[in-house]
Amino acid sequence: MTTYIIVFGVVLAFLISASLFGMRGESRRKRLFLAKMRRIYGKYPDKNYTVENFRHIPTLFQSHAREDSVDDITWNDLDMDGVFMRLNYCRSAAGEEMLYHCLRNPASQGDGIAADEELFEKKVRFYDEETEQRLQAQLLFDEMRQVSKYSVYDHLEVMDEGLDCSNSGHYILLGMIACSIVGCFIKFELFIFVLILLLIANILNYFREKSKNQAYLATFSHILRVLQGSKKLCALLRKAGDGNLFQQEVKDMEESLSAMAAFQRGSSLVMNASLGSSGNPLDLLMDYLKILTHADLIKFNQMYRHLCTHRDDVDRLIRASGASEVPLSVACYRASVRQSHCRPEFTEENVLEMTEVFHPLIEKAVPNSLKCEKNVLITGSNASGKSTFLKSTAISAIMAQSIRTVCGKGYRAPVYRIFSSMALSDNLQEGDSYYIVEIKSLKRILEAASKEGAPVLCFVDEVLRGTNTVERIAASAQILKHFANRNVLCFAATHDGELTSMLGSGYDNYHFDGKISDGDVRFDYKIRPGSAKTRNAIQLLRSLGYEERIVNDAEASAAHFLKTGVWKTV
Repeated sequence: MTTYIIVFGVVLAFLISASLFGMRGESRRKRLFLAKMRRIYGKYPDKNYTVENFRHIPTLFQSHAREDSVDDITWNDLDMDGVFMRLNYCRSAAGEEMLYHCLRNPASQGDGIAADEELFEKKVRFYDEETEQRLQAQLLFDEMRQVSKYSVYDHLEVMDEGLDCSNSGHYILLGMIACSIVGCFIKFELFIFVLILLLIANILNYFREKSKNQAYLATFSHILRVLQGSKKLCALLRKAGDGNLFQQEVKDMEESLSAMAAFQRGSSLVMNASLGSSGNPLDLLMDYLKILTHADLIKFNQMYRHLCTHRDDVDRLIRASGASEVPLSVACYRASVRQSHCRPEFTEENVLEMTEVFHPLIEKAVPNSLKCEKNVLITGSNASGKSTFLKSTAISAIMAQSIRTVCGKGYRAPVYRIFSSMALSDNLQEGDSYYIVEIKSLKRILEAASKEGAPVLCFVDEVLRGTNTVERIAASAQILKHFANRNVLCFAATHDGELTSMLGSGYDNYHFDGKISDGDVRFDYKIRPGSAKTRNAIQLLRSLGYEERIVNDAEASAAHFLKTGVWKTV
């Protein structure tokens, strides 16, 4: 008897020690995490991205893409993945997905994460000023972080495969086993044989069904983590500010949690470790009971059916929890550019006014100011800053309409539908040349401008560069003229100085320039009114060390053409 007591005491002491060490380790992890979050607030994001850990981020947007979303061409032209990475301070998968979704849908219909501007600002200010509550929120969001390369939306797509989740077969087999057990008391010799056969069939059926279910356990695990984290998040957000800051998000999460309660209840039957893997005698006994009763298979089927009919609740939960973290990410970003950002002002008048706006990804970027009451044609030297200015303006519009934050001192404009046609390339898969890709890209903007809705803000860099000079200038002039006659504010950059006179009063002319000194070209990257008067393409050859003979001959050839209108034979 004493031996059993000693053994029991040793086992109990081991379990208590393991539990205490686990609690100590978790406490230390939280303490270090909070210290890190406190230390890096106001600094650049501490994230490293790979193709694998980025792939889940667009899935919410892809599930809810709209006609007026920022399209792929514009997104890629502006390197908006890079902008997203700079803005992303979210710890949870839902927060990252919602921030990306927000940037792809910049409130062109008056909705979106920041539709109520004053409420959004209160949320951002809350996270910025209430340090301890921000840290606790970050800790909770971190518990909901992405643990695999797949999103909840990837997991939900798996549910479309239509697994047979009826429990009737399990109930019939269990009923037959129960009847056989009763029959053993009536005619043992007959029913014991039947019982053995049924038990063998029961075991074989268990392992066959169990193998089919394994592919879905990652889906269930991911959703259960979101459910558990959201429950804690609701408790925290109820206390935020005056208690009403996150009222809508908490309401949506609580309603979704209520709808998914049956999914969570008893889920440990399904989600416990695989057979015998824990080594715990109690778990081993439970495993045998599962094999006998099919309790985990029955619960799995119930969870599967429940999830299939409550996908909208999971979606609402993801969006609500993500929406509650986006203002935190914005607060962190604003803190990192504390003296260099502004809140936009929106108007009904189709005039865009920017004050010292700059590109968010360029260190020590040169700011520029401009008030645009009509379309803008930009000329200027190579590498003088035309393309960067176009991107800075477009990104400012997207950030203004999505997260109510612009890099600069002022931004005033209406809400736009935003398009670009800039960093294009040949489409080898469809067999399209560069020129075909260009005209398709421009056509989509013309089609958007012909539809009702918010005015179009578009950015075109080097119009129709993929064809010969004469046809390029003729076609470019007509396309840009067409933009001027539509509900469009167009920013176009070109090397074709002829367009400045051809487009007449429909466009205001601006330019970037560079100064040549000692064979080198220097730029200040400042936009100026009027069209460019100088050219520097040939001078750039000299500054990069080309042979003097090549440079001189090129200059002579260009001078001859400008004088006679005819190229001389080389």
